[in-house]
Amino acid sequence: MRPTTRCRGSASAAQVPREFVFSFKVPDEITIRTFPQVASLGPRAGKGNDFFLSAELLEVGFLSRLEPMRDQVGALIFEFSHFQPGEYEHGRDFVADLDAFFTKAPKGWRYAVEIRNANWLHPDYFAMLATHGVAHVYNQWTRMPTVLEQLEHHPPGSDPFTVARFLLTPGRSHEWSRDQFEPFHQLREIDPEAREAMQLLIEAGKTGDGSRPSYLYVGNELEGNALHTVADVLEQAREV
Repeated sequence: MRPTTRCRGSASAAQVPREFVFSFKVPDEITIRTFPQVASLGPRAGKGNDFFLSAELLEVGFLSRLEPMRDQVGALIFEFSHFQPGEYEHGRDFVADLDAFFTKAPKGWRYAVEIRNANWLHPDYFAMLATHGVAHVYNQWTRMPTVLEQLEHHPPGSDPFTVARFLLTPGRSHEWSRDQFEPFHQLREIDPEAREAMQLLIEAGKTGDGSRPSYLYVGNELEGNALHTVADVLEQAREV
């Protein structure tokens, strides 16, 4: 049985100006290798996913639904949860599977990959992405190096476009951040390294002929209020 994927992009596009750009996370049906052991997944819980890295499902079940608004689509993010040793023994095995997948995936879209296995930030991984014109997603998250550290492995401007997600200060969980920062109505704690990384990525996006798009996303759980974080960073960028 073919799984269904959800995409409400076309409906959302009708509610915003034509110049508004959306980025989307690719559905879990494509990026999860083993379904987590949770009751809401019913009979799929704890089982392997037959449609993991299915280029056919990506095209038929997801991209076809975005086609009517293609000119408003920014990055398509493949967010891979932290893989356990039983799923991949070595990072190179994941890189090989991803290489085969992007060889088959439809061309002409901005694909970006977000991984949660810190030790997989390896030259072979970045080289494989470059072969397919795919961007690495710089991600500030619990068990990942800071974006500043990731920029040392993969300098700004290395990809044809830039994607970054500032979700959590490393070492902190979603649960901790919600307990400390809710109801997310004000800044609670500044993450200076995250802000420095944002500035570097913004500055890198200003160089050259301006043809390299940048997509930077900030979550409330980083500092307490994403809108205030973004406003502060943009104000600082204007002063530079």
